[in-house]
Amino acid sequence: MRIILWLICFIPCVVFAKAEKIVFEDNLVNIRFDAKQPVTFVGKKSLDTAGQGAAPMMYPGDTAGLFLVSILTHAAVSGGVQKAKLNKEQEEANKVLEPYNSYIADINEAFLLQHTHLQETPAVTENLQLLFGEKHQENSRWQISVVPVFAMTQNQSSFLIYNKLTFFDRSLTPKERKKIKKVKKGQPDPNEKLIVIVSDPVLVDDKANFWLRENADAFQNAVKNLYVESFHLGVARHFGNLKNLDTKQVTVKYLENGVKKVERGYVISQTCQRTIFETLAGEIKSVPNLEFSSCSAV
Repeated sequence: MRIILWLICFIPCVVFAKAEKIVFEDNLVNIRFDAKQPVTFVGKKSLDTAGQGAAPMMYPGDTAGLFLVSILTHAAVSGGVQKAKLNKEQEEANKVLEPYNSYIADINEAFLLQHTHLQETPAVTENLQLLFGEKHQENSRWQISVVPVFAMTQNQSSFLIYNKLTFFDRSLTPKERKKIKKVKKGQPDPNEKLIVIVSDPVLVDDKANFWLRENADAFQNAVKNLYVESFHLGVARHFGNLKNLDTKQVTVKYLENGVKKVERGYVISQTCQRTIFETLAGEIKSVPNLEFSSCSAV
């Protein structure tokens, strides 16, 4: 009987000790790359409507998210972007990267994390302490998984990043997390942010030489700048520091692959050179305006 009474008193104490909650710090954020998806580079297939005299119109069903899924599906199947496993169209599109392959080999998670860490934290995320690699902390409330895909257009005038950020609130219970994850059909997952950035257009004739000059300095700088900007845009958007200017839906006209694109969305910020907007699919895009060349010196 004494043993039974002792067990009744002892067991709850042990369980309680194991169940002791971590006191999470709201401003601490652990950053990690998705181990299943390496840093990926692809050639972007050209979907432009040549010779029809009208700008291709992007529709909600024709999203950056679908492009990202198609690329990552190939990567998951092949264990990386291997030409032998890609479909013929994508394999053909990837040929545009051949002049850059030796430099791409040096770009990995460590390269991107290093530059994210060194980059001065912009005002939109200045209240957060971003932790990388060994600096991860157990009491960090937030964990962000990043999956960056870089794409070069066929005429090499545009370089893009599709960066998917998944936010994990470690302070939530499984029940609370499941409730938040339930979203209506057709609506974006509130825990995910897809950021798309189209680089400033290359306006010179020899575009490959532009990217490869000075030991591909322009190419490597574009990689790190696109990644850092997309990361901070995604973090700022998730934590409410990046808001739309208004709720009025507008038509955004921009340049990609030297071609005018047209897309509906909600403007977040706009200058003569660039527009940041939210698409109808909930993606955040930063794009060069059609007027870019006329105001690039401003």
